[in-house]
Amino acid sequence: MIPKDLMNIFVNGNAAYVGQTASISPKAESTTLLETSLGGAYQVDEKLTVGVRLKFLKGITNLTTQSANMTLTEDSNFALTANASMDVRSSGIHNFSDSNFDFGNHIHDYLKNNGFAIDLGATYKLNDKLALGASLIDIGKIHWQNNTYGYRIDPEKANYTFPGVDLSKVINGNGDYLKSLGDTLQNRFQVQQNPIGSYSTPLPGKMYLNGMYEVKKNLTLGAVFFSERFRGRLSSGLTLGANKHFGKWVSTSLTYTVTSNSFNNIGAGFSLNLAPVQIYFVGDNILRMPLGGMDHYISTTKYFNLRMGLNFVLGWDKKGGASGRSIKSKGDHLPGKLYEK
Repeated sequence: MIPKDLMNIFVNGNAAYVGQTASISPKAESTTLLETSLGGAYQVDEKLTVGVRLKFLKGITNLTTQSANMTLTEDSNFALTANASMDVRSSGIHNFSDSNFDFGNHIHDYLKNNGFAIDLGATYKLNDKLALGASLIDIGKIHWQNNTYGYRIDPEKANYTFPGVDLSKVINGNGDYLKSLGDTLQNRFQVQQNPIGSYSTPLPGKMYLNGMYEVKKNLTLGAVFFSERFRGRLSSGLTLGANKHFGKWVSTSLTYTVTSNSFNNIGAGFSLNLAPVQIYFVGDNILRMPLGGMDHYISTTKYFNLRMGLNFVLGWDKKGGASGRSIKSKGDHLPGKLYEK
């Protein structure tokens, strides 16, 4: 996450911040992991079905900003005062800076980071036409203990007032002046790195509320409300969509999504049902791509999502035969995701 003040200063300069304090502290979160899960669903009655998925996680690498506070204050004389503090933690990343490090010889160390998570969901069929659903996804965390390192900036030292550059010394070729200035900044804002103990990070927890209404056979309208909470930041979105099934083999979807302060996201999806295999492609904000040209699309797009996958559908219908019908995907729900009947 890059603060708006930082981008404004980079693009427009610092003149607009005279007498003000700008927040310029970026934050980062990166996680790679392996996930093994076991899930199931239970039909309570003709209307209510509940499901649960248990996940066993193996963390591979992590980089997380525990805290960051970097500010830039400009007085009326254009003197800049910078203050900073930072606490960044990592697991499995510091080793890569060693030229002699061989990942293959240490792969077992990268499987020491254990974690658990759970998904919960339920659907309720109000009548033959209308069904409602709710789910909580990725409720859990990972405990990191392999190659854990901390990167810190000391707030007691990380402060400096920069009155400006003495151009006469620069023009006269005073190399010691620029070197002294650079050394001062480096010493005050030096990043200290040290081994640390184990730590834990949560997964980005997600919530979905959805409703599906069958207008007629093979045509369904739906809505999905999405919310993700992570490290105190809440992101939400709303998708309205229509699913059309052409026989047993082809399914399509058309969606409109509002998310991330963006209101022009039109998506589409397609699935091919070749029992017992189903192939699907689905994405948000992809239909505008060919309309205004690639340059216009890139410069105006705030949100983009594309997913493709393969489902193996196994079942047996009550009439006595293998069921080749596709089922609703049990994967993570995304705004604009194609829902298979």
